[in-house]
Amino acid sequence: KKLPLMALSTTMAESFKELDTESSLGKALEMGCCIQSSLAKILAEFEIALEHDVLQPLNKLSEEELPIILKRKKTLQKLISDWNTIKSRLNQVAKSSSNSAGTGAGPGASSAANKLEILKEE
Repeated sequence: KKLPLMALSTTMAESFKELDTESSLGKALEMGCCIQSSLAKILAEFEIALEHDVLQPLNKLSEEELPIILKRKKTLQKLISDWNTIKSRLNQVAKSSSNSAGTGAGPGASSAANKLEILKEE
């Protein structure tokens, strides 16, 4: 990466060598150079830590885990829709027949319910 603060520090170091080290301007430039160098190192360490602690996990999340989450969300939505369809059919059958067991939608409803519970646990 380009580190303009480090380049500024290097330029300042070269400049104060040309001046008299006993002059007040030379001393001020030398002190400024040391401070600038320290700031550049702190910034470089911060950028490295930021990349390691924040950017890499975010990239991993967006590249690896987000597609899986979206796929499971889509599957869950489909299963919920299927479950709601089966429930409405069961209610229609229960209303239309005097038999409260609802023989027409029993196996499909339990299968969809099992799939829905498995996905909710994940």
